[in-house]
Amino acid sequence: MVAEADEETLKEFFSEIEKGPPLAEVTDIRYQFEDKDGGFTDFEILY
Repeated sequence: MVAEADEETLKEFFSEIEKGPPLAEVTDIRYQFEDKDGGFTDFEILY
């Protein structure tokens, strides 16, 4: 997954991901911060 936002917003996002959906068990999340490049113009979910 790639996400782009300010660091505080990303930390909140990661906190929600760590909870996971109901009946799921999230065991590990890894992330790294890099300089954002502003390359995202839209958002799409693919199934």
